[in-house]
Amino acid sequence: MARIAMGTSPANATKGERARTANGRRPHALCEGTVRPAIVRTVMASVAGLLLFVGVISGLAPVVQAADRTGPFERLVFQTAAGKQRDLLATVLVEAVDGGLLVQSGDGALWPIDKPDLVSRQRTETPFAPETGHVVARGLLGERGAGWQVLETKHYVVCTQTHRRYAEWCAALFERLYFAFDNHWKQRGVTLVDPAFPLVALIFEKEAGFLEYGRSLGHDLEGAVGFYDIKSNRIAFYDLTAGSTDGDLLRSMRAASQQVATIIHEATHQIAFNSGVNTRLADNPLWLTEGMAIYFESPDLSSEKGWKTIGLVNDLRLPLLKQSLAGGVRGRLETLISTDELFVSPETQPVAYAQAWGLTYYLVKTRGKEYVRYLETIRAKPRLEWDTPETRRADFQAAFGADLAQIERDWLKAMARLRSR
Repeated sequence: MARIAMGTSPANATKGERARTANGRRPHALCEGTVRPAIVRTVMASVAGLLLFVGVISGLAPVVQAADRTGPFERLVFQTAAGKQRDLLATVLVEAVDGGLLVQSGDGALWPIDKPDLVSRQRTETPFAPETGHVVARGLLGERGAGWQVLETKHYVVCTQTHRRYAEWCAALFERLYFAFDNHWKQRGVTLVDPAFPLVALIFEKEAGFLEYGRSLGHDLEGAVGFYDIKSNRIAFYDLTAGSTDGDLLRSMRAASQQVATIIHEATHQIAFNSGVNTRLADNPLWLTEGMAIYFESPDLSSEKGWKTIGLVNDLRLPLLKQSLAGGVRGRLETLISTDELFVSPETQPVAYAQAWGLTYYLVKTRGKEYVRYLETIRAKPRLEWDTPETRRADFQAAFGADLAQIERDWLKAMARLRSR
């Protein structure tokens, strides 16, 4: 389903990455990173994927957390993974003892810099300030070149290579989703923040351009139709209605329901990571982030706007969920909440997504206050430190109760009674 840069879990870490700090956490790494692509096919044979951001830094040094966006700009010159030298104005979010940095530029992008790649670092007297939508739009047009245009809305800058009618449809969808997401969680007592940076969406005319963009970021997007990149803070997808006229655009969108679901899923990730629900490059269990995105994604094909309802039964996920939970085998819940293992293996990814949605649906609908309590715990996690499976399990039990076997039984019973729309 979504492609989202998240990091490797303890269960899938290398021997060096499994080293733990004194407080039971493992420090994240801080470099340009490599990508382990994983394409997830839904039960309707649509294709998308899960993208894991894996950092590598010398020695896995302890990190010092800095307050977000409070320091001044610093001028940093460093070598990129492509061997080119880059000059960047950014603020430092995290600094490792050995000199590795995680910095944020004015457009909201995160830049991990390994110490050996850092050429120079100079503090300025200019306070850090996020770029405005107009500035981001100009930068995108300069980056993408001829044939692209931008559309600005209250929260978004949509940069598109396809026809403007489709871009306007997507931009309106994003804003409806933003309002619904904000309202949904605030009604449940979750404190949200306004995004500090304009939310950027890139719409490519053809799949080839989308795949090439992914490769430029180090991602293999073969088979995917969209993704959210946690470092650049952008969503990107291509137009599955290319060639449609204004008159049959809505008909084309209804015929491509997975296009709608994918757009909503990726945009949900982006909103969550920019509103304070999730923290970028912190230890966010994948069942939580993916389950939440799927909870929001269900398209409503009766609506001309493509989507209008939160938390519908996901008819695409439900059959596989029921199949995976049949037989009464114990321990599924503990595996799901303790590691990201199921999301990394291509054989278990479809099941992992279905179960993540099912668990989220059950907890939000029946144990909403406890879900919010758990969400508050996870979003307070520091950047670039991975929890152990034991800590993940303890966090879940602190919110929902110690008896995982009973929680699992209640969950299985509720899912067995669930019916398609």
